[in-house]
Amino acid sequence: MKRTQLTAVLLVAALFFTGVAIGALGHRYYQSSVVMAKPSESLRQRYVSDMRSKLRLSPEQVEKLEVILDDTKAKTKAVREQYRPAIAKIKEEQVTRKVDPLADPGHRVRTTGAGTRTTVS
Repeated sequence: MKRTQLTAVLLVAALFFTGVAIGALGHRYYQSSVVMAKPSESLRQRYVSDMRSKLRLSPEQVEKLEVILDDTKAKTKAVREQYRPAIAKIKEEQVTRKVDPLADPGHRVRTTGAGTRTTVS
């Protein structure tokens, strides 16, 4: 191989590996900055485990804690189901009373079956 070809191959390889390194660093930064939601069951297991070790709970006490957590989960679910229709109504009013009047007569916003809003021409 000529010297210029060898230099070109080395430069391309260096560029490639630099891109790999930048990509890896970017991925690591993205992973550390994004909040990842954990399933509630894994959080619950961790909470029960922490409570068991910190408070030195007996198996009977752990069962009582599980009942308390189940009750709390049911209550929060009931409250969540109560306010969801109110939130949906507020969002719909926003579109129909406030956003639609801003648009030209032929460009109204409508809600699709999936709950997303699209502009109708």
